[in-house]
Amino acid sequence: LIADRSSWTALLSPNPTQVSGGGSILDGSTTSYSRWGASPGQADVNMQEVKQVTGIRVYTSTSSTMTPTQIEVYLSEDGVNYDAIGAPLRADLAYASGYTYILFYKAIPAKFIRLVLHYSTSTNTQNLRLAELQVYAE
Repeated sequence: LIADRSSWTALLSPNPTQVSGGGSILDGSTTSYSRWGASPGQADVNMQEVKQVTGIRVYTSTSSTMTPTQIEVYLSEDGVNYDAIGAPLRADLAYASGYTYILFYKAIPAKFIRLVLHYSTSTNTQNLRLAELQVYAE
């Protein structure tokens, strides 16, 4: 798990309708978050240098029933050309202690990460949120 994310930047789109506690998905806090008004929400992260990414974990909610129903994962080395890595459904994602884990079969070089988080139409808009995005790398 990459500990120092201080130089990383994140852009959320569409613009969050609510930000709580600063709302940075890179601040190490699961109590600050950004919330979208509708699904899907997108998070673009610039890690500032290429890493050999082996997985991602996101913190969205304290309940596994309120996690995204699907997460599209894209990686890029240049921020222009993105490779679609996968789009696992909730049933195919590991959930533990509030974190949803997306693990790769092998390390993939990337400087940019794009996640598109889909939520069920029945999900209360209070739960269309993202609190943390963390990266595993070799």
